[in-house]
Amino acid sequence: MTSQPSLKTSGILGALVLVLALAACAEREPPDPPQPVQVRDAWSRPAAIGTTGVAYITLENTDTADVHLTRVISTVATRAELHETMDSQGMSHMEPRPDVLVAHGATIAMRPGGLHIMLVELTRALAVGDTVPLSLRFADGRAVRALAIVRAN
Repeated sequence: MTSQPSLKTSGILGALVLVLALAACAEREPPDPPQPVQVRDAWSRPAAIGTTGVAYITLENTDTADVHLTRVISTVATRAELHETMDSQGMSHMEPRPDVLVAHGATIAMRPGGLHIMLVELTRALAVGDTVPLSLRFADGRAVRALAIVRAN
């Protein structure tokens, strides 16, 4: 007497074969095209809720045209602003920037004592190891997302 698979087992095996065949034939989504503006080295400092925080990023423009960073949005702050620290007559002060030009082929590094992103009225505390979501908006309508890691320095 030869053993025959039960109808239940045959049905399960048939369904499995069908699922595998459909998966193999399914059209795969192409990978996202590389962004013409790359964000690297995104970081922030620890800060208490309700205070002003800061974020630093490096922007690399691999596009064939200049780009202008005009706005930053973050869910951890009431608002985010582009600022630059300047020296005037031996005194250091900050000035808001309406935009940051990143020429084609150029890299702009935001660092302490220079360009930076002010995170005004933090909606939560920033502790070492946390992440700060940033949405960078450009004059041409593009948006690039980044996560800044909170670190001590």
